[in-house]
Amino acid sequence: MSSSDYILRTSREYGLYTLDHRAIPAMTDGLKSSQRIALWLLRNKTEKVKTIALAGQMIASELYLHGDVSAANTISMLAGSYCNNNPLITGLGAFGTRANPTSFAAPRYTSVKRSKIAQDVLYTDLDTVPMVENHDGSNMMPATFLPMIPLVLLNGVRGIATGWATTILPRRYEDLVGAVTDVLARKPIRDLMPHYEGRDITVRDIGTREAPNKYIISGKVVKKNTTTVIITELPPELTLEKCREQLAALEEDGKITGFTDRSTKTIKIEVKMPRATLGKLTPIENPVSLDPMGKLIDFLKLRSRITENIVVQGIGGNGIVTYDNIETLIKDWVEWRLARYLDRFEKMLADEKATNLYWRYVITCFEGNPRLGHPPLPENARELTVDEMREYVKLLGAIERLPKASPELIERIINIPIYRWTVDGEERAKKELEESKHRMVKYKEMVDSDKLRKALFKREVTALT
Repeated sequence: MSSSDYILRTSREYGLYTLDHRAIPAMTDGLKSSQRIALWLLRNKTEKVKTIALAGQMIASELYLHGDVSAANTISMLAGSYCNNNPLITGLGAFGTRANPTSFAAPRYTSVKRSKIAQDVLYTDLDTVPMVENHDGSNMMPATFLPMIPLVLLNGVRGIATGWATTILPRRYEDLVGAVTDVLARKPIRDLMPHYEGRDITVRDIGTREAPNKYIISGKVVKKNTTTVIITELPPELTLEKCREQLAALEEDGKITGFTDRSTKTIKIEVKMPRATLGKLTPIENPVSLDPMGKLIDFLKLRSRITENIVVQGIGGNGIVTYDNIETLIKDWVEWRLARYLDRFEKMLADEKATNLYWRYVITCFEGNPRLGHPPLPENARELTVDEMREYVKLLGAIERLPKASPELIERIINIPIYRWTVDGEERAKKELEESKHRMVKYKEMVDSDKLRKALFKREVTALT
């Protein structure tokens, strides 16, 4: 091919790779590829593990193809209490402060473990999670988890890729649970204003029909006396370092007389101001304004204007989807997630059919067919080799016109300990068969009924609150 065609092709491939692996989250589980890998490897770990050890597992698994530093940072960001409304990983150690949310300790000094919210919301229906091969086919990983709420809206996410960028603000956990139940009940979706857990900030929607998804997010300042105010909260877009720079510029211009930063676990910046200046910026008494400190907040530059740009990977990684509003995204997500309940019960029904067939074979082996000269397997087993036992189980199944048994089922039968081939064992097999029949009926009803699956989805989501 020509050099220009080669450059265009490789550039396109790189662009798609950055979209999928590093920048744009999936609409389905709200995760980027590296985050999904970390959470997948942590799913069965009940004890804590060193952050650096989990990062090493990401690389050793051949699922993650970048360095240990970026892997450890991915894990730390998922565990950071001040970076997330509800961290999907529980961090043990120094995972940032309010003053510096990303000041993580070195990964060799911190540990992580599976969080309760991940257990309740993310690690659901793991048996039916769609799996894909890694880069060389040596391992498998989930294409997406099957969470119970739209996680892409829980902790917020940002990403910039070739040709695309996303800015999704965080929402309250309880509000997302309520929104899902609203959609299932065909009710209008309740208010879903951005929410920053643990922060004393104000969020105001300034969007219009022509220009939606625009917000003003304000920090907080309190008046100590006639010459002193204390900044107690910063908007999420304003770092402590940037705030210091802004205050230093105000001091240099003579607009404030000085400031002292005492921020540690909380934001606390004491600002000295001329008495006349502070008097003009704050209400005298009994303020009636909804934003009584608004002038002072603007003066100290404690507001952020944010436009939410809702860009996600479509279902099944099928291209990039841009949403005009959160409500449409939630409706699409609910429709996708509800359809996965069919997968759950189809698998449960298939598994139960295999269980049912096993017990039917076991009972047939208990009974044999004396009329045709085939005694029960326990009576005949001592005279048969292992291979002959396999053939005998097949013969009894054929006589009773049972569906063909898989090799795994036959092995499971001939490996039943001899002490279980008793009258009590036969009674237990018959009881298990009856219970299996009841479960098959139940699962078949769920497979056949959209209404039942929808009602179950609603109950399970409601139980999350």
